Amino acid sequence: WQFVAPVYSLGRAAQRSGSPFEVSTPDTKRIGFVRLVLSKAQLHAAVRNIFVVNVAASLVLALILLLVMRYITGLLGRPLRNLSAIMKRSEKGASGLRAPPGGPREVNEMGNAFNKMMEVLEEREHQLTRARDAAIEMARVKSEFAANVSHELRTPLTAVIGLTSEMADNADMGPDERAELLDLVAGQASEMANIVDDLLVAARAEMGTVTIDIQEMDLLAELRATIDRLGVAVDVPPLPTPRVLADPRRVRQILRNLLTNAQRYGGPRRRVVSGSLLDRVWLEVRDNGQGIPEDEAAHIFEPYVTGSSGVTGSVGLG
Repeated sequence: WQFVAPVYSLGRAAQRSGSPFEVSTPDTKRIGFVRLVLSKAQLHAAVRNIFVVNVAASLVLALILLLVMRYITGLLGRPLRNLSAIMKRSEKGASGLRAPPGGPREVNEMGNAFNKMMEVLEEREHQLTRARDAAIEMARVKSEFAANVSHELRTPLTAVIGLTSEMADNADMGPDERAELLDLVAGQASEMANIVDDLLVAARAEMGTVTIDIQEMDLLAELRATIDRLGVAVDVPPLPTPRVLADPRRVRQILRNLLTNAQRYGGPRRRVVSGSLLDRVWLEVRDNGQGIPEDEAAHIFEPYVTGSSGVTGSVGLG
């Protein structure tokens, strides 16, 4: 910076007049100029210092802001990265995965939705597994059932064929002998009819088309008739209420299955026990056989299930 100012000298009259209220222009004479030179080095140094301080403060603030933003981004992004990693593991077939709670609300909602989706998928997978196992077990049981039914049908069918062939080959057979053979043929034919009836009922039960015709019937008369048809030696006590409301065909089938089961697998002592409870009547067929193993007792009324007692051929109580 440079400052220049003129320098004047006052005359003697002006020197004598010391009144500040002098109106006339004093007698002055310019005697030269005064030049003042000031260096800007200090100003430039101050500017540089301010600039450096500002830049340094800006850098420090920017670094602090960057660290804060990185920390906040990490807090927001870590749950999302964890969820993404869990989804990738699920995509590769891992099971039992769950997204941990936490993080921003949006990420937490995504995690909850993922957890619910995994629960639904796992439940469906368990259902499919159970259905597959049930189908495999049903196929196995049906295969055994078919083998047992084949054996059951083969025995009376062979007897019918043999007896009818015997009657055809012996035309001079006496009336008594022929009547005895006819009774045997009728008995074996009735046995086959019973097996076929059980098969039809089992097939209709699988399709849900079993019909029930409820009507009044004489339960004691039906029990005695079934015993006579099967030729089973069994003690029958008097019933508390002989006449009941039920489906005669289904009652006949149930009684036949229970009595046949007792005849084949039970001991020599067989008896029917009855009772009543409120408006219902119940029957039990008891025997002194070897019994059913505990691990099989819960399955005896399932379709196609038979015991493992070693006795060949049976369609099962179910």
